[in-house]
Amino acid sequence: MAITFSNKKNMPSHLSYYLDAVRFFSAFMVFLYHIKTISLGPPSVLKLIPDKGHFFVILFFVLSGYVIAYSTYFKNKGAFSYVVDRFARVFSVAFPSLVLCCLFAFFYSVSFKDELTNLLTNVLFLGQAGTLELYPFWNQPYWSLCYEVMYYILFGCFFFLNGWKRIAAITVAFIASGPKVILLLPCWLFGVWIYNYRDAIKVNKYIAITLSFLLPAVIILILVKFNFIYVLKESSVSILGVFHNKAGFSSHFLVDYATAIMFSAHIYFLRFFEFEWYGFFKSLIKIGSKVSFTLYLFHLPLLKFQEVILGQSSQSKFSFLIALFVIPIICYLLSIFTDNFQSTLKLYLRNFSERKVKNI
Repeated sequence: MAITFSNKKNMPSHLSYYLDAVRFFSAFMVFLYHIKTISLGPPSVLKLIPDKGHFFVILFFVLSGYVIAYSTYFKNKGAFSYVVDRFARVFSVAFPSLVLCCLFAFFYSVSFKDELTNLLTNVLFLGQAGTLELYPFWNQPYWSLCYEVMYYILFGCFFFLNGWKRIAAITVAFIASGPKVILLLPCWLFGVWIYNYRDAIKVNKYIAITLSFLLPAVIILILVKFNFIYVLKESSVSILGVFHNKAGFSSHFLVDYATAIMFSAHIYFLRFFEFEWYGFFKSLIKIGSKVSFTLYLFHLPLLKFQEVILGQSSQSKFSFLIALFVIPIICYLLSIFTDNFQSTLKLYLRNFSERKVKNI
C-alpha cells in the first residue's frame, strides 16, 4: 500500500536552526580538513586541524535523511514536486561545480576524452556506482553527492510508489547504486527513522538535554576507551573481504554506523529541549545555511587552484589566510548564483510540465 501522510507536525524552530548550524559547521570542517591535506599554511597551524573530514560527511547523511523525511511527510506536494525540488536543489550547485572542474582540467591539459567521461558519469551521479571511483577534476568531495542522490531516488521510489512498481523501481535503483553506495544507506536512513519515530520516546526537557549530549559522549567514550574504533574498522575489513579495496569511502562502514547512531541520538533528544538559543546568531546561521552546500562542493577545486597559483608560497601564513577567508567569501557569492539558478530551474520545470498537460 502507498505511504500515508499522517501525524504532520512542523519542525521546532530551535531544532531547525540547530540543524542549519550543524550543516554549515560540518561543511566548514570538511573545508578545513582539505586545507590541511593540501598543506595550505604552516605546519604549526595545520596540525591544529582535526583529521576527521569523513566523520562530518556522515553527519551530512544523517541530516539529509532527517530533513528529506520532514519535508516529504510534512510539506508533501506529490511525486512531481519531490523530483523537481530535489533535482533543482542538487543540480543548481552540482552542474556549475562540474563546469568549473572541467575548465580547470582543460586549462591544465587533462585528456579531453577522460574528462568528458568523468563529466558525463558524474552529471548522472554515477561516479561511485558499482566499483567506479570517478571524481570530477580536483573535486573528490563530489563522491558523497553521488551517494546522496541515490538515497533520494530510493526514498522517492519507496514513498511515492506501491505494489510491483515500488519493488521494480527500488530494485533498479539498488542495482544502479551498487554495493558501495548501499553500504552507507543506513547512515542516511537513521535520519529518516528518527524523524518518523520522533515521538516514540517522549522525555521532559531536562532529561532531553542530558540524553542529547550524554548518549553521544558515552558512545564516543566506549569507542575510544576500549579501542572499539579499531575493532569496528577491522570488522569492516573482515566482512567486506576482497571487496574492501574497492569499497572506497564505505570501507569502514561500521565506524560510520556508530557515528550515525551517535548523531541520531543527539538530534532525537535535542528536539524535546525547546530553547531560543539562536537569537543573536540567527542572521549568521541563515548565511551559513545558504553557503554550506556551495562551500562543500566548490571549496576543493578552489583550494587546489590556489595551491597551483601560489606554488612555493602555498605553505605560508598568507596562503592559509587566503584559504580561510577568501574562499568562503567566493563560495558565498557563488551561492547567490546557485540560489537563483535553483529558482529558475524550478520555475522552468513546473511551467514545462503545465504546458505538457495542457497539450494532452
